[in-house]
Amino acid sequence: MKDVSHTWATGACFWPAIMTLNFRFVPLSHRPLVGSLAGSFWSVYMALQANKAAGASALSIERRSPSCHTLYTTDCTLCIADSTSHVPRYVPLAAQPL
Repeated sequence: MKDVSHTWATGACFWPAIMTLNFRFVPLSHRPLVGSLAGSFWSVYMALQANKAAGASALSIERRSPSCHTLYTTDCTLCIADSTSHVPRYVPLAAQPL
């Protein structure tokens, strides 16, 4: 809950400041661009906040057999690349092979 309140407080400071600057100093024709750029920076910040707990170990690789590479990702998917096709398939972790 601490992360949510911190992120909310940051957004409560970030967006009013951006909108104030945008409406006060930016010409009408450039306002969508400024809003989009600010949204991009906000998305990067949100992604960093969401993955802060994952740290450096966002991905863990486990070898199941010589012909199969298994990759568990933080978004709860399983990537299986067969050595014959070399094309990854994404399946939910609930459907992972035993």
